[in-house]
Amino acid sequence: MKLKKDGTPNKTTVGELQYKYDAGDVVTNRNGDRYKFIKRTNNKVWVEFLDHRKYCLAHCVSSASAVAGTLKDWYAPSVYGVGVTGLLHESDTPIYYLWKSCLNRVYGRYHHAYSDCTVSEEFIQFENFYWWYKQNEVVDGYNYQLDKDLFSSGSKVYSSETCCLLPKEVHDSLYRSNSPCKAVNETTNGYSLGNVFGSHMWNDDTRYFKTRKEALEFYWWCREDRVKQSAYKWKDYLMPHVYQRLLDFKFNTGEL
Repeated sequence: MKLKKDGTPNKTTVGELQYKYDAGDVVTNRNGDRYKFIKRTNNKVWVEFLDHRKYCLAHCVSSASAVAGTLKDWYAPSVYGVGVTGLLHESDTPIYYLWKSCLNRVYGRYHHAYSDCTVSEEFIQFENFYWWYKQNEVVDGYNYQLDKDLFSSGSKVYSSETCCLLPKEVHDSLYRSNSPCKAVNETTNGYSLGNVFGSHMWNDDTRYFKTRKEALEFYWWCREDRVKQSAYKWKDYLMPHVYQRLLDFKFNTGEL
């Protein structure tokens, strides 16, 4: 605490804040998170949270909330126990909803299908995800889908290396029902394509095949052709490397 020559507190710059806390002083907020005062700028102060410093840099905040201890640590894990919102969080925007949905898919209570998946340390923090999204969106403001398998089939990690952004129709053409057991029906006339894709699938109801293998080969060809058509339709919404990957895409069908 800085004092005048007569021993009284120095109140000359930022009111009572100047003598209540000085640079280096540590305060604990109402949630038990500690932050350190760095410097003052007019009616603002720079603070650094100490308990989650691997995410947090010093930032400028209201002097009143800092002194009162009501300052929230935006870098404390608060979304499904792991997600860090940061100061950039926008809770009512599509990008934030997409990020939160990703965390919910992996760390949410009821999503057991993704129990063996993880979100990278980079994507755990919303600020990183936000800037990655902005760098990878082609049409500003369009509501993209997040995909992690197009470039790394079978990957268990959501990260900037595995993920890309896709329009919903393109995403659906890749993943809407990949079950071969529902793709082919055995009839008295032979094997025909099932109604897996509804109106998106082949519309020729009279097409039959002698064997299940032939029917499945045609089914996967239809699926890949559908992906290419969707990619061409949405080309102006796709990054060039994503578009090329879709044109070259082949389903990993395993044994037919």
